[in-house]
Amino acid sequence: MQDLTNLDFVARNYHSILIDTCALQSIDLKSEEKDICYSDIDFKKELQKDEYMFLDFLKKKRENDSNFYFPPSVLPEINPISCKFNYKRFIKKVNELDRYDTKLLRLIKNNKKLKRLLADNDSDSIIHFNSLEIKLYDSIKDEYPYLPLKDKYKISPVDYDFLISGVVLFCTRGSTALLSNDLGIFSAMKKISYRSIKNRRFDFFLRKNFPYVERLS
Repeated sequence: MQDLTNLDFVARNYHSILIDTCALQSIDLKSEEKDICYSDIDFKKELQKDEYMFLDFLKKKRENDSNFYFPPSVLPEINPISCKFNYKRFIKKVNELDRYDTKLLRLIKNNKKLKRLLADNDSDSIIHFNSLEIKLYDSIKDEYPYLPLKDKYKISPVDYDFLISGVVLFCTRGSTALLSNDLGIFSAMKKISYRSIKNRRFDFFLRKNFPYVERLS
């Protein structure tokens, strides 16, 4: 049975929520097992709409002292440079195709703008560690080196940084949630022993259709 809750509940009950790039889109909408009767264009619009609602939620949270963060390592994946979007040039290009959808293009444009806003290295959406947290980060890396976790759970260097950053936040700042659709990270997380601090939670959530998330145990 799915343990579903919404993002506002997570915001209220965890001191820090760390966001993986792959969580920008809903795992439900991408699921090949889900029986979706959309055309290809309509399906892409649903993906972009859901992503827009999530990004807009993060923007509004940031404007009100948010506890949702990206680790700096995900910035190249979000790639704010590539988020510069020449809408007129794109429209001209797709007008040469048989099928295009102006509403879809506007959604893509708006999402790129929101990503660029959130993925600024000076943004409050990016987590920055103090000197003690940096030392703890290095200590945990020594205890749980990357290569064994990579070989067993097929995680990337960015996935590894995301996980270790989450452990640091849990140890130093309180209850922490990891929001990711990468189950390899979840499997690696279960093998790390930093989960026994009393009265704190260190949990993993999959993002479902906005505004819902699913907690994995």
